[in-house]
Amino acid sequence: MLETYLWNVDGLDEYGYIYYPTQCMIHDKKCKLHIAFHGCLQQYNSPFNGDYFVNENGYNNWAVTNDLIIIYP
Repeated sequence: MLETYLWNVDGLDEYGYIYYPTQCMIHDKKCKLHIAFHGCLQQYNSPFNGDYFVNENGYNNWAVTNDLIIIYP
């Protein structure tokens, strides 16, 4: 599941994204946190990239198989 949160911080994009697998929403399941920093022009609103980095980089599949929550700042 991909959630959108508004971060009101100067110098960052207007939105950040968090991916958390279904199993990480269970109260007694312990999932680790991973922050996926992007390179140049890989931000969500880039005309060259759009949502490609968030949806197609492989981190989300990795999160499901390894009980991880991924933050895309």
